[in-house]
Amino acid sequence: MRRPSTITRAVPLLATPIAGLCFAQAELFSPPGRDVEHIPLEAAQNARSRPSARELLEGAAARLPRGAFTISGSLVTRRPGENHARQTLGLEASFSFDEDRFLAVYRIADAFGDERERLIALRGNQQPPTFDHQRRGASAPEPLSDPLRPVEGTALTWLDLTLSFLWWTEGVTIGRQEVKQQPCWVLDIWPPKDAGAYARMRLWLDTRVGMLLQAEGYDRQGALVRRLSVKSFKKIGDDWMIKDMEARDVASGLVTVLRVRDMARDGVPTEPRSVEAETPP
Repeated sequence: MRRPSTITRAVPLLATPIAGLCFAQAELFSPPGRDVEHIPLEAAQNARSRPSARELLEGAAARLPRGAFTISGSLVTRRPGENHARQTLGLEASFSFDEDRFLAVYRIADAFGDERERLIALRGNQQPPTFDHQRRGASAPEPLSDPLRPVEGTALTWLDLTLSFLWWTEGVTIGRQEVKQQPCWVLDIWPPKDAGAYARMRLWLDTRVGMLLQAEGYDRQGALVRRLSVKSFKKIGDDWMIKDMEARDVASGLVTVLRVRDMARDGVPTEPRSVEAETPP
């Protein structure tokens, strides 16, 4: 796919990418289905027959929940064929939306609950986002130097964990394809200059509610580097959120599953309601 010469999306958003773990008022389920690699891509030749990348990306971001909330869960890493986890880490993240900015703080902890890494993401209206990173033992946070560095030996990078590629500004809708029996729009997107990210990413967004179901990162030679696959969703209050997301690193073979366990709004725990179905209602 040839890179487009024009920017396809202006970003007026206040949100930070990691909150892509939650989508407000969406109705989508993640049933078992065939691997997308075995499903033909239906090309959308006529521009009028498909929404633009700008519309799709802005729609996905518009479904992010507003207000102050926290999530907690785990990162479980293994190799294919292994029955036991090589590593289990704790994940906690707090978010704060308002009309002028979005602030998010991510904390990665070991099995004993001791913090190993922290990332502070700040996004202001019409301003480039900032990402400050702090490792255990460091006296203060420093700007994140490598978004593609694996998080504590997992198959996830900070770019993957924050889903910050949803705010990239170059992209094109290339067609339709099914993921887990859900029809999706397929987008190719490119990073901002000097972002230190993948050379290109391919996204699959549900055609009905615009939620991310799968993402792939490619290097400059066009080789697949990493695949992110949403495995399940659950409902907490009125919000649908990702319950399980799998990251697979092609080179190392490592697989990490992000599992969201709990969520709280304004410091008050919410009662999770899990709903499963073969197809959306």
